[in-house]
Amino acid sequence: MLGASEVIFSGFEREDPDFIVGYSDDSVLLIKEVGSNTVLSILGDSDKEKEMMEEMEEMASKLSELEETFKTMEVLKK
Repeated sequence: MLGASEVIFSGFEREDPDFIVGYSDDSVLLIKEVGSNTVLSILGDSDKEKEMMEEMEEMASKLSELEETFKTMEVLKK
């Protein structure tokens, strides 16, 4: 879904999206690109969207911190 969105956005000369939301009658799908190699997705009940978004942001922040830690470790190994 992120790849397809990137094609659409680039066709309109817009920056690639890093967050996508999909809705159905009873559910919501959240997809967020985190860093260069990680995609985080959550599927849940529509009435829990706000809580899901807050949780996703918290997880994304933690994953970004981990990615930075691993980059630092790689530099230190050299």
